[in-house]
Amino acid sequence: MNEETNDLLKQMLSEMRIQNLDKRLWSMDDIAAYIGLSYGSVRQRIICKVGFPKCIKVSNGHPRWNPAEVRDWVNKHREKSA
Repeated sequence: MNEETNDLLKQMLSEMRIQNLDKRLWSMDDIAAYIGLSYGSVRQRIICKVGFPKCIKVSNGHPRWNPAEVRDWVNKHREKSA
């Protein structure tokens, strides 16, 4: 498989993943993909901000977030910085 095909497949998988995000709670990886930042940046710079939506603790101990709340927060902060 050549590099161009590999890049196209990665892009398609990313788009499919984003389309399925509303069907479940978001992980930090999901938030990172939505915002376009790395996992580490989201963990260190985003979820700790005052006013960021509270996480939901699930049975496996990993935090999850309501996608609508995260999108609303991101949209409000994009408006302020624009």
